[in-house]
Amino acid sequence: MSGNPDSETVFDQIHPGEAEVSPKLPRRFKRFDLEGAGITSRSLLEDAIRRVALPRLLAARAARKADTAKPASSVSQADVEQLLSHVIASDHHITEAGIMVLALRGLSREDILLNLITPVATRLHEEWLNDNATFADVTLAVSRLQRLLGSSAMPQAPLCAAATSGKILIAQLPGDTHSLGPAMVEDFFRNALWDTARLAPKADAEIVDRISRESFDVLALSVSRNADLSSIALLVRRLRRESANPRLVVMVGGQPFTSNPGIWTRTGADATAPDPAAAVVVANTLLQSLLHEH
Repeated sequence: MSGNPDSETVFDQIHPGEAEVSPKLPRRFKRFDLEGAGITSRSLLEDAIRRVALPRLLAARAARKADTAKPASSVSQADVEQLLSHVIASDHHITEAGIMVLALRGLSREDILLNLITPVATRLHEEWLNDNATFADVTLAVSRLQRLLGSSAMPQAPLCAAATSGKILIAQLPGDTHSLGPAMVEDFFRNALWDTARLAPKADAEIVDRISRESFDVLALSVSRNADLSSIALLVRRLRRESANPRLVVMVGGQPFTSNPGIWTRTGADATAPDPAAAVVVANTLLQSLLHEH
């Protein structure tokens, strides 16, 4: 074995945790303008709390409520083991048949995505690390998992439009090759009636170009490997500077952030989320808070 493969993103590896948001303060003010304009440090703090901190805290609270409101998963460990064996050793048709059986048992699309497909993707990574599966086996198995997202065997989720839905670009970190996680994120946002787009760039410039040419409300940056946080922070600052939408919301997710809670704030992003369902709640809440400011 020549090395470790990149782990899948946070959006396809579910770990315990909650959505987090960054209570960013307003942009810099010139000191000599404050007193003349009748602006005090107290009023600045109150404004920051009202316009920025509170909406983001509410977003985190909404994500926690959404998580606790979910019924207990009806996916068993035996289901995970069975799908794992199917995607490694079987063809796509047998894998689809297994999903159809689960759907007939009453499992929802969300349950299958978060509590079945996600753990199987994690197990595939572990099997490769333990030399129980070849890289080719894992690559083929992950491709079968991704094909399931568009399969007619998967139960369809009811449309759940929120009071606010927007336009989101879901981009992998340049160089990342894992696309299952971003595909799952897109599935959840599309079901929430968001206008979605996905990008697998080879360089930062591709994301910057897309963001500068097309106005998005949210950019979700998927990080599936231990990347340099300072480089990500530079990319986030560049994206904000070049964005066609000056009020762009930036979200990040990935295994590095779930393994080390809190380090995502060093990227300069606005929020993170532990899974696609929570990401939709946070994005909706943040977008709603921006609309209420005007």
